[in-house]
Amino acid sequence: MPCKPGWGMAAHEFITSQRYRHDLAATRSRMIERLREQGIRDEVVLAAMNSVPRHMFVEEAISHLAYDDKSLPIGYAQTISQPYIVARMIEVLRDGKQLNRVLEIGTGCGYQAAVLAQVAREVYSVERICRYMSVPCLPSRNCMCIT
Repeated sequence: MPCKPGWGMAAHEFITSQRYRHDLAATRSRMIERLREQGIRDEVVLAAMNSVPRHMFVEEAISHLAYDDKSLPIGYAQTISQPYIVARMIEVLRDGKQLNRVLEIGTGCGYQAAVLAQVAREVYSVERICRYMSVPCLPSRNCMCIT
């Protein structure tokens, strides 16, 4: 994770520290356990959810809430769906099978597209709010903004 302008060296050292990475991994692990408790059984989906850093898809000021089971604002009166909804939609879509090609309408911040990219061979995502296309974590090669 790159250091944001104005954070200074101390913040950069913390962000790149082993402790910070361990804390994020532990937080993601708790999210995965909560998803299991809520009934998500597809291990492929759970592994995909665990591999995508959800905090990178929300504003820095609310990144500490990224792994809570709630939707969060992403601007333009839109939200990033709560982790359970993302996991359940993908679990139902997969139905235990390999996904080949997936079309997502409404990329938003790109979180679900990033999770889908872990479980499908190809993901195409369309978004009408072009601001979202500049999200650095979004695999934009298969995303398109329609104005």
